[in-house]
Amino acid sequence: MQSKNRHTNPWFDPSWNTAKLWDPYTVTQTQQLESVQRRAARFTLSRYRRTSSVSAMLAELNWEPLTSRRRAARLVFFYKVHYELVAVSMPLELKHHPGPTRTKNSLAYYIPATSVDYQKNSFFFRTVRDWNYLPEETVLASTPESSRNYISP
Repeated sequence: MQSKNRHTNPWFDPSWNTAKLWDPYTVTQTQQLESVQRRAARFTLSRYRRTSSVSAMLAELNWEPLTSRRRAARLVFFYKVHYELVAVSMPLELKHHPGPTRTKNSLAYYIPATSVDYQKNSFFFRTVRDWNYLPEETVLASTPESSRNYISP
């Protein structure tokens, strides 16, 4: 009998993560996506009683919330874009302020003002807001893997 925690389908590759491309920003979409992980935890541990705590199951499985996993994936991909490790052009420009700013690192980007939701929550706009508040050692990390270690809880 195969373990439910390991997917053996050759067409399924968990390393290919679409979180970089699609990351819901509305509360409804986020809750729907999180409910999939919660159902998967019940399935994996075969605990279907109403009295079973799904939060305890997630902790037992050591599964990070999908929201934080998607945030980490976005920031690591942005790291790769910033350091030109992937062939994606940066549509935003770096801030160059001689004095102190509200950002926490020297590689902060300028975010143009917009009132359109789809633009405010697009990959670059949304990720730059998180990037600008990362500590200096995270954005100056030598590899994407080491930056992920700083980002992930």
